[in-house]
Amino acid sequence: MNRHQASKQQSAHSVHAPSMVSVPLRKEAIMQSLKHVGGISAFKVPDMPDVVILLEKEANSRYPNARKFAEIIESNNVITGEILSIVKSPTFLRHMSATVEIKTIHHVISLIGIQKTYRLAVAAAIRSIPAQSTLFRSIIDHSFDVALACAEIAGYVQGIDINDAYLFGLFRDAGAIGVANSLQQQYDRYWYHLLSFPGTGTVLEEQELKIRHDYLGVVAARQWGFGSGEGEGDMLIAIQEHHNYQQLSQFTNERVRLLVAIGLLAEVLVGEINAENYQATEVEQVRATALDVLYLSDEIKKLIRMNLLSLFIDRTPS
Repeated sequence: MNRHQASKQQSAHSVHAPSMVSVPLRKEAIMQSLKHVGGISAFKVPDMPDVVILLEKEANSRYPNARKFAEIIESNNVITGEILSIVKSPTFLRHMSATVEIKTIHHVISLIGIQKTYRLAVAAAIRSIPAQSTLFRSIIDHSFDVALACAEIAGYVQGIDINDAYLFGLFRDAGAIGVANSLQQQYDRYWYHLLSFPGTGTVLEEQELKIRHDYLGVVAARQWGFGSGEGEGDMLIAIQEHHNYQQLSQFTNERVRLLVAIGLLAEVLVGEINAENYQATEVEQVRATALDVLYLSDEIKKLIRMNLLSLFIDRTPS
């Protein structure tokens, strides 16, 4: 099936379209959130294992060596297994042109390259972080479900690579991981409120805690060494704006617009399938806004939902 063509002609929607919005990094707001969570020393995401640090050094070297890169990954059985599990998932296999069965990290590198394999290694490292609390595990598990849904949706949207969509889906709530580490059980209520209100859930944490986990997601992503690579600046903006459905259609940066729309639709679908969304009116508003940007046909929408239902409901608990 051909990939869905996401239109680039937003002006065709209406002759009275609202003015477009160029969104920079909200540096002052990020620093305010960081201050109220206790400062940079208090806001911490779990450290990456040494293997990821070695991979980053090799990936960013002048002449990265694929064999050496693969050997570094394969020195860690957990990360190796997670990467192969991600790439061999139905979502990835549907949208990748693999000509051989994927059995080794060498196969993965040959298929998607060193840089994308490095990103998957970061994702695998995050997934393998030991659960520090029930709240921490809830955020991690939810983030991985959203990441898979983002990859599934991106398979039908022109201009967004499924690997990038997957990583964006995973990093969307990286700020919540850092906040949970800082505030511990105090953040429980705010996290579960966010699941019910995918568009305006940040209002409660901003009013009562004076923080925004979406803004702090930029800090978390950078602590994990993300943000300076090709295309990663746009992804930082998308992480920052991932709840901003009110201005979504006005974003001037198409890549940011599509990533945020994909993430919002993924959030809604995952919430429905996992019975996490309870505010029906807002959920429908967010869904409609995301679909208005993505231009998915009814056939594609049904297919995405069917694929995700199969993936989430039929999976074997780990």
